[in-house]
Parts: sequence; C-alpha cells; structure tokens
Amino acid sequence: MTRDRSAILVVADTHRTQDLLLEYLKGSGFRVLLATDGETALDVACHSQSDIILLDVILPGIDGFETCRRLKSNRQTRAIPVIFITAQTSTVDKLHGFALGAVDYIEKPIQSEEVLARLKTHLTIQRL
Repeated sequence: MTRDRSAILVVADTHRTQDLLLEYLKGSGFRVLLATDGETALDVACHSQSDIILLDVILPGIDGFETCRRLKSNRQTRAIPVIFITAQTSTVDKLHGFALGAVDYIEKPIQSEEVLARLKTHLTIQRL
C-alpha cells in the first residue's frame, strides 16, 4: 500500500478533531480532504477520489449516521469505506453504524496510532 496515493476524507465539525487528524495523516503521507458537515461530505465524496472516509457522528445538519446512509445508497460513493469517529460509545450506536455500512468505529479521544492502524487495515482490504 502506498499511503501517499491514498486520500482520506475527514468529516468533523470541531477544529480540534480536524487539526489533529490533518496534522497526523498528512505527516503519515496521506492526502487529506476536509468537510465540516454531512452535506459537504456528500458533495466532496462525489467529486473527489476519496479512498476512505473518517466520519464523526455528531455533525450540524444531517448527522453522521444519515450521511453514511446516503453515502451507501449512492452508486458513486457506496464502495468508499466509512469509519465512524465519535465519543458515542454505546453498543446500540456502534451496531447502528455497522448496519448502515460502516466498516469500523473509532472512539474519542482519538489515538493517532490507532487511527493509522485502522486506516492501513481497511485500505489494504479495499485494495484486495
């Protein structure tokens, strides 16, 4: 896997989360695209070559669950793996995310090494 060719769409409404992931992912050789809400994420995903999406559950406007549902119902974006990032840690929330088509779930506070390990895994699976 060549990370420098992988584009990660980060969808988060807080600058803290965006800045943390942007710095770490760019430093790890990824191209990073940003969106602060679900509607923008849908637009960016349709018009870019995102390899994977890191999607916060709590967003202004449509939440991450609805954003994921729309991504998975769109022919252009349904194959892009979605990993939820959120502080919501209930089993019900996790199962709901998986039922909508997410491939993984990362709990906040975000640990950069964990994010990188999960990205590597899902990018490898996607390319196989």
